[in-house]
Amino acid sequence: MHDNEEAIIQGLEDELYRVKDLASSLEAGLPEEQKENGSQPEIKNADIIAGIQTAYAAKLQEARGLIAQLSALFTEESLKDISDALAKWDAAKQAFDAKYQAAKERATSNQQQLTQIQDAEKRIAELRKQQTASRKCPQGPRRPRISLRGPPHHMELAPRRQG
Repeated sequence: MHDNEEAIIQGLEDELYRVKDLASSLEAGLPEEQKENGSQPEIKNADIIAGIQTAYAAKLQEARGLIAQLSALFTEESLKDISDALAKWDAAKQAFDAKYQAAKERATSNQQQLTQIQDAEKRIAELRKQQTASRKCPQGPRRPRISLRGPPHHMELAPRRQG
């Protein structure tokens, strides 16, 4: 029962850490903000190129900010809701495991009692068979007697001697 739940949680955890690794890779792979250095190559459309550089710089700055926000999603503080939910599940699982273990112990004890009862019932059944057999034969159990009349393999039951 809990194996399925553990598999679900493990799958979710794996997916979250995969996304965290991707965010870390993005953050590590993003180039630093370039600063203008004084020497620029000679260009004809300096104003247009400056506008293009500003637009690119703004977009890269926005990307850096979003990547920083994405990375912040994986701090211990931001994962507190997940940690709390996992702690609640873990407590429920431990409570179930404790009840399950107690039930197993009771079942073992009950199984021993059932085995003893079954043994006693078998013995009672054997005694009843013996009692029924002795009631059918009021003179007691018979023993075979060899008859001298007839073939040697012919046997008949003789009554038990009294006395």
